[in-house]
Amino acid sequence: MAVTDGATALAPEPLVRPAPAERPTLHLVAAAPPEPEPLPEPLFEPERVPELARAQWETCRLRPWRGYVSWQLVAESGTTARAIALSPMFRARRAKNVLSPAPSENEAARRAVESLQAMLESHGWERVGEGDAWYEGRFRRRT
Repeated sequence: MAVTDGATALAPEPLVRPAPAERPTLHLVAAAPPEPEPLPEPLFEPERVPELARAQWETCRLRPWRGYVSWQLVAESGTTARAIALSPMFRARRAKNVLSPAPSENEAARRAVESLQAMLESHGWERVGEGDAWYEGRFRRRT
């Protein structure tokens, strides 16, 4: 067998690769911000609200403070947690069956609580609630 052109007859066909597909070019466009929704109509006119409804209240509560040998009650602000007024010092034992430090009730302790309450009431505070302990109380006044 005579092959005149043997080299071309035995050579594999060249691989034909398809042309890469063209990807579409993305262009980012800034969208306009959405329009804000209109505010709803007010249910009432502020100048017609009664004065009592607009009043702001400051609150305080009574809590104990224990020194080395005596106790004192502190009227503590509900917003700033600072002392507003202090009771006179009194001696009392620590109350039994209480997890947190609390004075036991005795005559000197009752007088201290009454003194502190009278001081608060003379400065415009009104009693609005009781607490769990015998000395606790909640007060408020308009700001």
